[in-house]
Amino acid sequence: MARRDRRARRRAEVFCALSRGVFEVLGTDLGGRVGRLHTEHGTVETPAYVPVVHPVRQAIDPSRLRGMGFEMVITNAYITLRNHGDEAARRGIHATIGYDGAVMTDSGGYQVLEYGAVDVLPADMAAYERAIRSDIAVPLDRPTGLGLSRRAAARNVAETLESARAALASSGGAQVWAGTIQGSEHLALVRRCARELAAMGYRFMALGSPVELMEQYEYARLAAMIVAARSAIPPGLPLHLFGSGHPLTIPFSVALGCDTFDSASYALYAKHGRYITPDGTRRLDSMSHFACACEVCSARTPAELRAEPAESMRSLLSLHNLHAIKSEVDAVRESIHEGRLWEHAMQKMRAHPRLHEVAAALASGSAGIAHGTPRFKARAAFLYGAEDAARPEIRAYHAMVSRFRTRKARLCMVGEPEARPAYLDPAIARLEESLGDDTQVCVYSEWLGAMPLELCDVYPAAHHVAPRDRGPLVTAQAAEALAALVAGNSFTSVVYDADDARVAAAVRTLPRGIRRYRLKRKKGAGRVA
Repeated sequence: MARRDRRARRRAEVFCALSRGVFEVLGTDLGGRVGRLHTEHGTVETPAYVPVVHPVRQAIDPSRLRGMGFEMVITNAYITLRNHGDEAARRGIHATIGYDGAVMTDSGGYQVLEYGAVDVLPADMAAYERAIRSDIAVPLDRPTGLGLSRRAAARNVAETLESARAALASSGGAQVWAGTIQGSEHLALVRRCARELAAMGYRFMALGSPVELMEQYEYARLAAMIVAARSAIPPGLPLHLFGSGHPLTIPFSVALGCDTFDSASYALYAKHGRYITPDGTRRLDSMSHFACACEVCSARTPAELRAEPAESMRSLLSLHNLHAIKSEVDAVRESIHEGRLWEHAMQKMRAHPRLHEVAAALASGSAGIAHGTPRFKARAAFLYGAEDAARPEIRAYHAMVSRFRTRKARLCMVGEPEARPAYLDPAIARLEESLGDDTQVCVYSEWLGAMPLELCDVYPAAHHVAPRDRGPLVTAQAAEALAALVAGNSFTSVVYDADDARVAAAVRTLPRGIRRYRLKRKKGAGRVA
C-alpha cells in the first residue's frame, strides 16, 4: 500500500510539473500562497474569494461583482440545466449569467447533500458542463455529510472517485476540471481521496463537505480536514474550499493551504438581516452605528438601511457583506506579502473560543506550513503568548540550535537582554570575557529557548518583539530545544542567572548529572564566583 501511494504521488508530481501553467505561486507564508490561477477568461489573483452566483435569482448583478474586483464566480450547473437547458449550452455560461471573468461551475453536489439525489447522471452532468464552457468544472460528486459512518463515507468517496475518473477521461481543451475531495471527518478517507485524484491528473483540487462543520462551530475539525487534504496532494496544485467565505474562517483556511473558497454567505446573511464584520456577524436590527466605510455604510446609518424597502435592504446588505469579505481577503494577501500571516490568523482566532482551537492545527508544524514559511523575513516576529513558540520560524530556529555543536564543557545561561543581537550588549560581552574560552554562553527566552551567542544574529533571534511584563514560563518547544542542545554536546556543568525566573525554570529541566552553579555578578561586570 505504501509503495503504491508513493508511486501515485510521484505520478501526480510529474503531472503537476507538466501543468503548472494553471497555477503559479508568487509568494508564501505558512501554508498561504499569493499566486495566479490562469483560466481561459483571465487570471485570478489568489487567495481569492469566489462569490456564489445563482443562475436564475441574483442578489447582486454579476457585472457589479466584476467591477468590485472579484475575478471569478461560481454558479450551479445543475440549476442552470434545469432552468436554461440547451440555451445555456448555446450561449455559454458566461453570457447566461452575465459575467465576463472566470466562471467555476458546481454540478449539483450540494443538492445531493440536501435532498439525497439529483435526476441527472454524472456523465450527462459532465457533458453539460463541457457544453456551457465553464472555466473550472466540478464533476458530480457524492458529498460526505457530517456524522456518516466510515463505511458509508467510504462508499461516497468511491462514488466520487468513479465520477471524477470518468469526467477527466472525456475532458479536453482549456477547461480545467476540479477534483472534489470527500471524506469529511474521516481523515484517512480524505487523504486517500486526495491522493487518488492527484494520481488521476487533476490540476485543481476542491475540498468538499465543510458547511455542516462550520454551522456547528467545529472549526478545529475543519482545520484537520484541510491539513489532511493539503498533505496528500502535490504542493503545486491549488486547493479550493467549498462553502467557506467568512472573514473569521478565511485567515486560517489560507494559512493551512487553501487558495480559493466560495460561499453564498454574503446573500444568505443579508436575507436574514445579518451584517458581516471583521470579527463576526451582527443583526442589523440591533445596530446603531456602522464601523465601516464601504459605499453602503458610508452613505447611510443602520436605521436608514432598515428603512429601505425589503428587496433594496437585502441588496444593499449583500453589497456590504461582499465588501467585508473582500477586505479580509485583501488583508490576508498583504499579511502573506509582509510575512505576518501567523499574527493575522492568531488575532482572528481570538474572536471566538471555538475558533481559537484551530491554533493547535497551526502549531502542529505540518510540512506544508513549515515549507511555505520563509526562513528569513524583513520584519520582526511579534510574540504574544505560549502558542507563538510553535511558529514555524521558531521551530526552525530550535532545530538549528539542536544541531549546534561545541567542545566547551560548561554552559552559561542568562536572560535575554534588550540589545539585538544579544552579543552587542556590553554586559553580555563582559560576561563572556570573564568566563573564559571553555564556557558556552547562551541567552534564554521562553519562546526561542537557549540561544548560543554564535546564533544570536540569526532570524528570529535578533528579530523579534515580545512583552516585557511576562511571567515565568518555559514552553514545551523551548524545553525540547534546550534538551537537544545539551544532549548533542558534552556539558558537565551549567552556570546560570538564578535571579531570572525564566532561566531558573529552564535550568530545572536539565538532566540531573549536570552540576549547577549560580552566577554572581558585580555591578558593572559579569563574573562567576
